[in-house]
Amino acid sequence: MTYEGETSRNIHIRGNEHYKQLQNKSKHSVLYKHIQNEHSHEETLVKFQMVMTRSFKKSLSRQIDEGLRIKHADKTGLLNSKAEFHGPCVVRKFK
Repeated sequence: MTYEGETSRNIHIRGNEHYKQLQNKSKHSVLYKHIQNEHSHEETLVKFQMVMTRSFKKSLSRQIDEGLRIKHADKTGLLNSKAEFHGPCVVRKFK
């Protein structure tokens, strides 16, 4: 499973924000939502990893890159919904 994201902050700060939301069991946490949906019986065993794919000098380039990564990702393994940002929702096609 993957979550495609972009941020203007460094990866350590953004990772800590995600982790704090998970610890607080925030309804806005993509990590917590994933655990509840897929691993509710093994909550303490789930491990997450964050990887920086690129860095950008301009925010628009960063945002376009994120949108393209979401568009071209395997939708069956994608945690993004984009609905929380009032953007177009990720369309999932199941067989």
